[in-house]
Amino acid sequence: MLFEKQSNGCRAVPTMTMPTSASADLTAALVDATSGAVADVAALASGAISAVRAATRTNQHAQIAWGHYIGNSATCTKSGDVCQHTPSALADMMGGSFDTNLHYGDSVARVKVQESLAVLMTALADSSSEDSHIANLKKDVVAHMLIPYYQGAIKSAHHMDAGADTAAKATAQAEGKVYWTVINDAVDDSFPFEPTDRAFLTPMFASAAAGDFNYCAASTRLLNNLPLASKLQYVNYVREGTLDTIAAASVVHTTTADVGTLQESLVGGGPKECIMPPPPSPSAPPPPIASPAPPSGPDVSSTSNSLSEGELAGIAVGAVIGGILLLLILGLVLRAFLFKEAKPIFTCLETTPAKTGRPAVAAPAATPVEMNHA
Repeated sequence: MLFEKQSNGCRAVPTMTMPTSASADLTAALVDATSGAVADVAALASGAISAVRAATRTNQHAQIAWGHYIGNSATCTKSGDVCQHTPSALADMMGGSFDTNLHYGDSVARVKVQESLAVLMTALADSSSEDSHIANLKKDVVAHMLIPYYQGAIKSAHHMDAGADTAAKATAQAEGKVYWTVINDAVDDSFPFEPTDRAFLTPMFASAAAGDFNYCAASTRLLNNLPLASKLQYVNYVREGTLDTIAAASVVHTTTADVGTLQESLVGGGPKECIMPPPPSPSAPPPPIASPAPPSGPDVSSTSNSLSEGELAGIAVGAVIGGILLLLILGLVLRAFLFKEAKPIFTCLETTPAKTGRPAVAAPAATPVEMNHA
């Protein structure tokens, strides 16, 4: 929301202009709600969301959504500025619980719904409005209609943990199921929700409250799956009494700040720390094993097949020596293969005359030769 300069932080909350001829569905939607039961108010919210998504230039579904969510301000019984037993009254109540309300108690979510719904009706009445702009406005309306139901589901999960007794926890679980159903039924292509988180939250709110981690389990998953919204910025021109939108790339409409923090869940003045996944519960130590009773009867001498320390040492030394010898043999074999041209390792370095099978024969003595001298 963008506040006009010199408006002193004020906003003019819009009202709905009734069409000249109301359809039967619009007339029914403007009938004052009489039940404040959680399920009945949730049915109005779901009806408003469906009407917004089905709104066109040729029907009155935007006005029907207003009747379901805001009510008929001209005829209803009011609590403060809102009609009783309506989703807008729930939004203001949750705004107080989560500290997401404005100075005079109006919840931010409810004001955003009224403003975006009023702009949507104006856009639908203007034939020059682009379809993409209308789609963005619808997305914003639905997103802020859902915020109080996020808050309701988180609050219920907290009471499932901290309820005074079993009955209080059961009531919290039943209400949480209703709040979650509104969110779950609204999931579509324009509002995706992580399937694994949906698969966790549905049975959680459908089952009896158990343990003390429901608040963390629900709030973490819900805040990770906030409804999508446009990047339109809503400008309230208080002095002119008009509303308009401008595109702003940096605007993010739905954040955890829109949901706020449940004030009763604060720990030491700060938000409760949630660690996901939850730490395992400490298991009890196993009971000590009882020693077997000594055998009765005469003493029996026991024999042992274990080796003495000296025997073990001898085996170890023998194993080491054997290993060294084995390595030496392997080294010699490898050397023989690698160096085939080298001299053999084991060889005789001195030679002896070859022996024959016959005895040696002495050479004849030389005959002296007489030399004639002339």
